[in-house]
Amino acid sequence: MFFARRDSSRLGAWFWWGFGAALVVYAGAAAGALLFTDWFVHTGHGIAAGGLLLCVLVVAIVNALRHSGGMPAGAGVPGAVTAGAGLKAAGTAMVGPPARLDRYAWIAWLMVAVAVVGGVLVLMNAFALFWLELAVALLFAVFWAAQTWELMPRPAADPRPAPAAAGREVVA
Repeated sequence: MFFARRDSSRLGAWFWWGFGAALVVYAGAAAGALLFTDWFVHTGHGIAAGGLLLCVLVVAIVNALRHSGGMPAGAGVPGAVTAGAGLKAAGTAMVGPPARLDRYAWIAWLMVAVAVVGGVLVLMNAFALFWLELAVALLFAVFWAAQTWELMPRPAADPRPAPAAAGREVVA
């Protein structure tokens, strides 16, 4: 909250909606832990893991949109993109011939596939939630490394012409 107050002149309504939603989640978790301890112990980890998985997938999909140029008009202005326009852009960036998908879309699809297959296996008690979390975390690390590599500053090309070999002749 301290950092939000310090930079509040640049924060829009989306920040405050997100901050309010985070407070509701924290209050719900605290109430669940205090009032329904047994239920919370048995289900809290799964709920938290599902929420984190959802957030990781959203970040990967948004980056696939950004990288493919599929962000709808006004996407740089918080609140200017409608849910329908965002879903249409996500479909454009994520669906298409495999050769036309960029690395972010591939990573996002791989995360979705791992999450679906792993989630079914977890629900069938054939697979531990820990291994699913580990697989998605490793895929997110791959995504993060790809994004970091792409956004790293590159050395600028030297604008000066190469020095000519004056006075040197090669005799064959």
